[in-house]
Amino acid sequence: MMWGCDDVGIMRNDKENLIVRLTLEFALDIVAFTELLEENKKYVTQVSGFNIRL
Repeated sequence: MMWGCDDVGIMRNDKENLIVRLTLEFALDIVAFTELLEENKKYVTQVSGFNIRL
C-alpha cells in the first residue's frame, strides 16, 4: 500500500494556532534581545543569587 497524501486522507488545518504564534514571537524577541545585549557587551553575571562564571 502506498502512503501518499491521497491514500491517507491528510486533513489541512488553516486555523491560526495562538500558542504556536505567541511562542514563536517570544522566541524571536528573546533572540533580538540577546543580540542587543551582545552588541552592547552586557552580560548577566548573577541570577537569583547564583553566580555565573564567565
